[in-house]
Amino acid sequence: MQSKSIFLVRHGQTEWNLKGRLQGHTDIPLNEKGLVQANQAANFFKGLKVKDAHIISSDLKRAAQTAKVIGESTSSNVHYEPLLREVNLGQVEGLTREEIRIKMGLEIWSQWASFNEATMHTRFPEGESKHELLTRIQTVLEKLIKANHQKQVILVSHGLLTRCLIHSVETWRTEPAAIPNCAIYELIFQNDRLSALNLVHSPEEIGP
Repeated sequence: MQSKSIFLVRHGQTEWNLKGRLQGHTDIPLNEKGLVQANQAANFFKGLKVKDAHIISSDLKRAAQTAKVIGESTSSNVHYEPLLREVNLGQVEGLTREEIRIKMGLEIWSQWASFNEATMHTRFPEGESKHELLTRIQTVLEKLIKANHQKQVILVSHGLLTRCLIHSVETWRTEPAAIPNCAIYELIFQNDRLSALNLVHSPEEIGP
């Protein structure tokens, strides 16, 4: 059985992450802690002796900055792909979860927070659904697998995008998977189909 792997990295921490504000397509840069986390991720790849990798990043600042640190550490060029952006949250971008529940109502928030198949098409006004987000990332993955890259492939993206992938494979999950900033997952493909996601790096705790 043919097996391939791709690394998927969530971007480092931002001030909106720290404040619990949902970012979506809003272009927020890394904070100081996020830059430290990006360097930890880079050290993980250096430990694997990864060099001249094929790095593809979301074009949003928080992901692009994370990818730049990894690229410089591994002597790898970074390519930017808008399809790797976080989900577009429309009118609720910049709000906290509690603010969304108050503004939009508990029912739509409950549907959004769920990963049941029946709720995957839920969206906020002017935003996109988790189903559309998953379709985007699967398009990228299919192209990469078919291209049969000889270099190690590293994708740098976002939290909900990663969570959607995890739930698409681990369908037994009933609670949303936790995705720490700068966590790294290894995506395992068997016969060109995504079969497993393994957490291979979680950032070290950085002070108070």
